[in-house]
Amino acid sequence: EDVGILADGEPATPTTASRDQLPGLRKLMDMPLRDTSICRGPDGWYLTGTVEPFYGFNEGIKVWRSPDLTNWTALGFVWKYGGSPWHKPFLEKKKPLWAPEIHFLKGTFWLTYSIPGWDGPSFEKMQKTSGSGLLRSTTGKPEGPYEDVQPHERLGDDIDASLFEDDDGTVYFLWHSGKIAKLKPDL
Repeated sequence: EDVGILADGEPATPTTASRDQLPGLRKLMDMPLRDTSICRGPDGWYLTGTVEPFYGFNEGIKVWRSPDLTNWTALGFVWKYGGSPWHKPFLEKKKPLWAPEIHFLKGTFWLTYSIPGWDGPSFEKMQKTSGSGLLRSTTGKPEGPYEDVQPHERLGDDIDASLFEDDDGTVYFLWHSGKIAKLKPDL
């Protein structure tokens, strides 16, 4: 049963593929990045992720553009967190921004983001002290500027936010372990 093609063109099978020889994997860029997200936009591909320091305060969200998924150009910080009132306690405690995702929906770019609370060992306590939000590009461009669609309170009560567009065009905000909310038509 084939599982891919090795670099030399030979089929990779469960017996020929090894941990040292993963078909189709290559380095995209020399940039430490976690929780990566890639989407296709009207003029190429866009990438974002958690920037360093991963477990300390980081400034916000960076985005990269590529015409071919091989050559990437940095667009820099497209949004720095702290402008929304609900961010204040996280900024005071120098919490990181995690797991941004980039999406192109409804003719513009959207970024989801998460801010972990870590204020206790229990799951219930973390839910009360973490949050996630959604940003909309006000220009339709990936470099923004972006505005928080719900600046006065967190959109999700935990981390790992995402968006999903159904076949009928309905968009859902997803977060944590399967939480989901249907968004209004204007998101």
